[in-house]
Amino acid sequence: MRSLTQVVAMVLLAIAPGTRWAPAQDGRVTELTAEQARMMARYKGPLTLEHLTRLAPDAAAALANREGELHLTSLETISARSATALARHRFGLELNGITRLSPKAAGALALHEGPLILGGLTALSAETAGALASAKGDLHLNGLTTLPVDVATALGRRAGKLSLVGVETLSPPAARELAKHKGTLNLSGLERLSVEAAEAMGMHDGLMILPRDTSAFPPRAVEALRARGQWFLNKPPGARP
Repeated sequence: MRSLTQVVAMVLLAIAPGTRWAPAQDGRVTELTAEQARMMARYKGPLTLEHLTRLAPDAAAALANREGELHLTSLETISARSATALARHRFGLELNGITRLSPKAAGALALHEGPLILGGLTALSAETAGALASAKGDLHLNGLTTLPVDVATALGRRAGKLSLVGVETLSPPAARELAKHKGTLNLSGLERLSVEAAEAMGMHDGLMILPRDTSAFPPRAVEALRARGQWFLNKPPGARP
């Protein structure tokens, strides 16, 4: 069953003028003209365009004027120009379909002031990570499962909420770099943590969210974190990071 927002979006698309809009054979919207995007921007509330695969800069600029969360979950990449335009959006921005991101586009998205969700990125260059670290709003990089030292160094420069729910373990060198981060740090997906890494993370300045179940951690690792004032927050099941 379609949500009201989806129905309204489909109606707006159907009546919007322009010739570039070409839905797929099953009727799914894969591209928007600027005029169609402007018409959609008149409607307030969350909007999900789960089949949109291309976003031109002029359409991105129009969508950025919407009042409500934007969920563009099928975009696999975004140009720097489109990212610059979309970054003007003031509400939550979910781009979980993006699997590759240039440093220039990352820097543009970092200007976005609302929550920025990039769960499709499973790997980052240090340069891209550094650009994202300056994000003005909450930063969610929950697709990362490992954290190389150079990426941890870049993210460690961040001051602001950082969610890394997908990271399963941290090496001691990566932990030492990530611990320089300031603000809320969500590592609730950690499965393994050595004593040395725990001692390094104990130096983190801010709230740190760790797994509900830490029974797989060495007792000394748990003690090291607690001794340095860290708290284990039992994240309720099903809660968003």
